[in-house]
Amino acid sequence: MNKFKEENALLTQAWVMEPKKKVQDVLKELAINDLKIKEFSRIKIGE
Repeated sequence: MNKFKEENALLTQAWVMEPKKKVQDVLKELAINDLKIKEFSRIKIGE
């Protein structure tokens, strides 16, 4: 279940610019309290 969650939950996915960080970590660093995610795109690179 954890693997499925990491692959499908936006906030727990790796940040594209720095894969060692999660999306939620980057959003916390920005310190924008009223930031809301309106949409996201999912892409798959290679196999």
